Order: sequence, then structure tokens, then C-alpha cells
Amino acid sequence: MANDSNLINKVKEYLEEHDAPHPIRYLRALVSSPRLSDHFVRGIDTSGLVLVADSFLSEYTMMGDHAQRSYGVALEEWMRIKGGLKEVESFHFTDSSVVRIQVWPFDPAELKLDAMKVAVALTFTDLEMIYESRICGAVDDLLAEYRIDPYPGM
Repeated sequence: MANDSNLINKVKEYLEEHDAPHPIRYLRALVSSPRLSDHFVRGIDTSGLVLVADSFLSEYTMMGDHAQRSYGVALEEWMRIKGGLKEVESFHFTDSSVVRIQVWPFDPAELKLDAMKVAVALTFTDLEMIYESRICGAVDDLLAEYRIDPYPGM
């Protein structure tokens, strides 16, 4: 999992066994996506939460973010707080009162930056990258040092 304390060394060693550029499926064969589920909510205190998904990409690449910021929480924390939140089914794309919560099996705040880059990159599915080329380009930037090709089907 992405919270393995030796993740980056394992990724580098694994990728060295293969010729670059490395298809993202090689990375997915080694590390599972931490994304369990997504929920759009109102009424959450985001102080202390960690940016994930598009919001993380926006911070570390040239990709712009949506009005709804994305934060990651551990499954245990989600189970504790979800009852006090109002989940929303639909909202206007400019409604910044809505927050996207991505549930992970562990607390994303525990990850160092390099591990977080790998973890966030793996939260995007091939279909999401096909549908939104901005995401694919941002993941490409995020993983450039590993010479990983994020383009689906390659």
C-alpha cells in the first residue's frame, strides 16, 4: 500500500527492472490505489485535512482545481464523522460550499510528499484520465521523475 514506509525505494527498485518509459500499469501492479470512495458533502471542518485528487494535483502541477476542494480522510475517521455531514447529490459547478471527501484506508496526512504523489496518481482511474486529459497531463508531471507514462492503454 501507499503508506508502506519503504514505498519509494520499492517503486524505484521495481521500475529499474523494466525499460522506461514505464506504463502506469507497472506502478499499479506494485501499489494499490488508496481511494475507497468519494463523497460530496457540506458542513465539514477542513482544517487539518490533507488535499488529495484534483486539489493535490493543482498544488503540485499546473492543473487548475475545481470549486469543490478535495480532501482525504482515513476510513476510520470517515465512519466517525459521516453522520454529522450532509451529503449532496447535485450542485452547481461553482458551489464552493461543497467539499469532496475521498476515503482512504489510512490517514493520508501520514505520507511524505513523494509517497503522496504516488498515492494520488494511483487514485485516478484510466477512464478518468481518458475523460479528462488535464488529469492525465498532471499525473504525467507528478510522476516524471519515475519516467512513468500515465496514458491509458500504453
